[in-house]
Amino acid sequence: MRKILTLLFILATTMSVNSQIIKGDYTVSVNGNYFKGSNSSGVSTNSFTTTSENINASISVEHYKMSILYIGLGLDYHLGNDNIFNSLSSKNFTQFENMNVKSFLIFPNIIYGYYLPITDNLFFNLSARVGYGVLGNHYNSDYMNFQHSIGGTLTQPIKANEDLNWRSNDYFGDFGASLSPEINYFLSDNFGLCMRLGGIDYSILDWNKDLSSLNVNFNPNNWRLGIRFIL
Repeated sequence: MRKILTLLFILATTMSVNSQIIKGDYTVSVNGNYFKGSNSSGVSTNSFTTTSENINASISVEHYKMSILYIGLGLDYHLGNDNIFNSLSSKNFTQFENMNVKSFLIFPNIIYGYYLPITDNLFFNLSARVGYGVLGNHYNSDYMNFQHSIGGTLTQPIKANEDLNWRSNDYFGDFGASLSPEINYFLSDNFGLCMRLGGIDYSILDWNKDLSSLNVNFNPNNWRLGIRFIL
């Protein structure tokens, strides 16, 4: 689906229209993406399998204070579902753990941006976002441990470790800042396509530097396709 949408976006740039964003204009932008993937690692005696499903969406309103500069307000939303399965075995035991992590992020932000016309209908944006939101994680983990017989075969589970389960809910205040490039193509005088091409993100949870992260990600899996209106 991502390849098809990207191809349609590229093909659209061959159309001939004439649109300009001028000083004083307001725009409304909506974009998002969906990603689902899996990964396996480790060896036969200690293996990990991870599956991930993520949805990102954002909406923003921009005001072009000058011909090349704009400010705005935005709201970003993230929903994630990760499943991690681990199998660990030795001569004496085999253990399995399956952890599911559901997460969400609600992130209001302020936008500062630079806007550069390339052609009459093709534009480049560089947007900086600063905001503070709420991050929530729900953990659910199931664990089992099997004791081996002398011959190395599985026997009954050890009763003390039979089908243990952990659950927890964690919530954090999330301060974040990001810098992201964006390409815009207008299909008419007031309607166009936009694509956020990944970017650089910094995040710190509950103002704890041990819970901070800096990510640089321009992978196409992180691109967001959307629409933009000139009001």
